[in-house]
Amino acid sequence: MLSKSSINTSNCTSMNSVSVIIPVYGVENYIEQCLQSIIHQTMDHSLIECIIINDCTQDRSMEVAQEVIANYTGEMSFRIINHQVNRGLSVSRNTGIKEAKNDYLMFIDSDDYLLDDGLTRLMMMAEQQENDIVMGNFYDEANDCLAIPYKEDLWSQDHSLLYIGIRKVTAWNTLIKRQLFIDHHLRFEEGIYFEDVIFCYTLYQHIKSFAYMAQPSYFYRKNEKGIMCAQRYLHNDKSATDYAKGLKSMLDQLASPFYVAKSLYIHHFFSISLDFYLKQRDYLSDPQSVKKSILQLSRRFALSHLRHGHLLLLMMNIFISSPGYHIMRWKLYRRYAYRIELIVNRCSLKRYPLSCIPLL
Repeated sequence: MLSKSSINTSNCTSMNSVSVIIPVYGVENYIEQCLQSIIHQTMDHSLIECIIINDCTQDRSMEVAQEVIANYTGEMSFRIINHQVNRGLSVSRNTGIKEAKNDYLMFIDSDDYLLDDGLTRLMMMAEQQENDIVMGNFYDEANDCLAIPYKEDLWSQDHSLLYIGIRKVTAWNTLIKRQLFIDHHLRFEEGIYFEDVIFCYTLYQHIKSFAYMAQPSYFYRKNEKGIMCAQRYLHNDKSATDYAKGLKSMLDQLASPFYVAKSLYIHHFFSISLDFYLKQRDYLSDPQSVKKSILQLSRRFALSHLRHGHLLLLMMNIFISSPGYHIMRWKLYRRYAYRIELIVNRCSLKRYPLSCIPLL
């Protein structure tokens, strides 16, 4: 089911509460703007708790945060949780999940900020349809544009839109019902990069409905000193290993439902993994081993398509097999990749004649 949303935020009063989770590391130049953007939301502040996780930041980030909190006189709840050692983004978010008390959770990276009452509008949209998750569009500073192409608000039970349509794989800028974390023991996988990819892949399997707000609610920027960049890409070998771990984790969960849409999501991550390999192979200690791992996973992916009888998905696997993966670097392919995925999704759901092939 897919429909335009009829959200009218002008006269809505939120009744649900939200826990905003903010990991902090190396953001002394940004944390004030982040916190002020939450304080400036017009929804009832008594329904907002702001959980700040200090991941042993080495700069003045926490001093700035404490100044902002000290000067605030409203009803919003602020809690600061201090890690004893630096543990990374996933652990920080998991700490916030454990501590959260409210109906919805929202993750905000501390070098980003909310736009124009973004949280308020997301909460209102969540309540109108009782959605499990609500995601907003966002402004991407690096590319100077809105990140998601859909221009109208949507409400849907079609999970394929999450996996391939509205696919900007981020945990932030999304309202998520806290009950989902409780019922399905959802957590971020610790000790690896690309945690958002695996988290979203798992999360989307458990929701019944979602909403998307086309108007941007979030400003995203890349801070080279922040908690994400402080860990990521410093060790190319670690990144390469974690790409393979992420692919394996998703393939382990590939069974129905939503097989086709999930396959296209994984295919997209394969393309990112191969991109990394092709750009960084000269800096890897054992590039052949990395290539071998990715291509072994690609063969496993192909066998799964064969078992499920999806001819078009099997054909797409050519692009993540040597030497076919070089095609994914063509600008022409990149330009039309999204449309190709939508077509493959629609066609594959009709189960082409290859479905008569017996299970292996």
